Amino acid sequence: MAYTADEVEAAWGRGRIASLLGMEGGHSIDCSLGTLRMMYALGVRYLTLTHFKNTPWADSATDEPGVGGLSAFGHEVVRECNRLGMMVDLSHVADSTMHAALDTSTAPAFFSHSSARALCDHPRNVPDDVLARTRDTNGIVMVTFVPGFLNEECRVWIDALIYEEQRLASTISDASPEYHEAQLAWVARNPRPPCGVGDVADHIDHVRGVAGVDHIGLGGDFDGVIATPDGLEGVDGYPTLLVDLAERGWSDDDLAKLTWHNALRVLRDTEAAAREAQRVRGPSLATFAQLDVRIAPEAAVSRTVASTALVAVDVSALARFNLGDIADALADQSYEHRWLLDPASGELLFHGEYEDEQGIDEDPTWIEVDSIPSYIWYQDMVDFAEQVTDARAARLLAIALDGRGAFRRFKNVVFSDPELGPAWNAFNDVRGKRRAVEWLLDNDLVDEATAYAYRDAHPDPDVP
Repeated sequence: MAYTADEVEAAWGRGRIASLLGMEGGHSIDCSLGTLRMMYALGVRYLTLTHFKNTPWADSATDEPGVGGLSAFGHEVVRECNRLGMMVDLSHVADSTMHAALDTSTAPAFFSHSSARALCDHPRNVPDDVLARTRDTNGIVMVTFVPGFLNEECRVWIDALIYEEQRLASTISDASPEYHEAQLAWVARNPRPPCGVGDVADHIDHVRGVAGVDHIGLGGDFDGVIATPDGLEGVDGYPTLLVDLAERGWSDDDLAKLTWHNALRVLRDTEAAAREAQRVRGPSLATFAQLDVRIAPEAAVSRTVASTALVAVDVSALARFNLGDIADALADQSYEHRWLLDPASGELLFHGEYEDEQGIDEDPTWIEVDSIPSYIWYQDMVDFAEQVTDARAARLLAIALDGRGAFRRFKNVVFSDPELGPAWNAFNDVRGKRRAVEWLLDNDLVDEATAYAYRDAHPDPDVP
């Protein structure tokens, strides 16, 4: 296992093969920058922003448009990847996401397994305008060998295969032996159209023609595909591909760039971009709820008749309140809450568990304006655990990332520790208050200068 470009070279020098860990799909971080940082700490060195489906913050090439490329949180994911030294993998993403990431990223563009759109019109492939932008960032497109991305006949074939797989998955588990047998039976009845080493070489030549020889690599993608090109059934087919390219005029130096020098340069340049980013900023504390969940009032829930923990704030008189007092009032509640707003009076009601409600027809003026989802708890747990400075951190992180009853088990561990219990209470209190002020800012109830001043004056407390 290697974690840096130098370690890759050192392994090669010892006659060993170096491997890098990657996450294929931004769903892996569950909308949490804390989880992203933990994955980097565990050794992951590239993140594919999406897989087959959109994430809440990035659009996939093979899904319907969701956020138009990257949301505000999606841009923050790219920036945090840059700061960490995590390569931002743009394979699998929509064209709009490619351009959005390139607009934000300060590191070289990186496509781990995509081919050329000009030769095969599959959305998983890279269009020429993005190839040019990849060149301009000193990045790389690693050409894949998936037949459906190599020629039009195979593209039609793989689309039909995917349709059949979706039909099968609607009736049987895609992890079952029956599913695999049915999949193979379909392929036997519908053999793959012709596709070989020459198709892959054509894509490599095209990417070279647009982006240049310094910006191309090999991204075979042998795992998870049901068919490969003739002659490239495994890595033992690489020499055949290199011979084909040599016969087309590629020099030994060109082939060395293709096979590993270009990829290693991109990894090293990503590390350099991280050092520069770390010089000017620390870890991002932004959350998905902060950046992407905007308040959209809807007439759905009425005034609460009886509930636990009621707090009312007169919005029209908000200027008379001390911001810290408001933050205390809004934060000193359960995360399982809702906000109710009476637009006629301007009264903001914050409450905990519902016990009884009147129907909307009986009191139509009260409307639900926000709810903080429970995943924010996981963000706080991960961020807290990351700041623990000794061996206790590993146990806390394992619990926080597990997800099954994590918060209960996390609290049991924390509150059994005489140091961590008070530290968690202080940490949780500050996070809640900052989140309350951010909510007020999002709803234009305080100005930016006031909110930012409060945030800066209330950093995360020290954790033992």
